[in-house]
Amino acid sequence: MSCSDEIRAELRSRGEPINRDNLIRVGNELRMAHGPGVLGQRLAARINAQLSPVVVDSIRNIHEVTELRAVKGFTLVLVDAPVETRFSRVQARARAGDEKLITSLEDFVRYEKTECGKGEHSQQLDRVAKLADITFDNSGQSTPASFVNLIQRCSKRS
Repeated sequence: MSCSDEIRAELRSRGEPINRDNLIRVGNELRMAHGPGVLGQRLAARINAQLSPVVVDSIRNIHEVTELRAVKGFTLVLVDAPVETRFSRVQARARAGDEKLITSLEDFVRYEKTECGKGEHSQQLDRVAKLADITFDNSGQSTPASFVNLIQRCSKRS
């Protein structure tokens, strides 16, 4: 499951293109209209209806974390990589809307900083990262064994 999937569904219902700028804008609009934890609330309800473990990605606001922490066994994992690695992955992905991110590493860094807003209803990636229970290095040196270890660490926390 993904917070971004909730926003994509909203964009589809509005008939708007799905791109990075619209995802950010509509995510912020949803937080303003329904409270900063709205995406976490929506996902928590869906997770609680599941019988099996669930992975949630694209958590961008500390209030989403608060809502998801109410789910039994929730563990916040920060999957991180050096900025150069993230930049090369965005270039390789070539997702619609990423064009302005792949012009240069400097532009990519500048754009990433916009995802570290200070407002209660904005994206707060830096603040979410600080709340992580576990950090996983996804710099490209990961092995199948390191993923198994991550899963074991998460399951011990449940």
